[in-house]
Amino acid sequence: ILATKPLKRDLLTRPGPGGKTIAYMSGESVTRTLNEVFGFDGWCLEIKNTNREECIKDDKDRYHVSYTASVRVTHRKSGTFKEDCGAGDAIDRHIGTAVSHALKSAVTDALKRAARHFGDKLGNC
Repeated sequence: ILATKPLKRDLLTRPGPGGKTIAYMSGESVTRTLNEVFGFDGWCLEIKNTNREECIKDDKDRYHVSYTASVRVTHRKSGTFKEDCGAGDAIDRHIGTAVSHALKSAVTDALKRAARHFGDKLGNC
């Protein structure tokens, strides 16, 4: 099942460079697929590292925050794991909101990137 391509219902699209359309899986779709393939308690996510890369306040009193994260996704039954990193950024008038959104985005991006190493079904579109 991991060797199959993602279902169309699991794919979203966004504009890409040169007017092309890029297909991707949301964090929710990746989590749902991990649960379907490995079982609800058959995998785990470990956040290995997070780092605030930038936090600046602009002339409109908004915070621009960016984070990177490294994670490990482990298949509990076999012990097989995959690791990768991700990045996220956010802009908000409240630093707490900007930080939480940027951090969540970085961890979700890292999860998606690590999970894809298990097979095409998890995001190698």
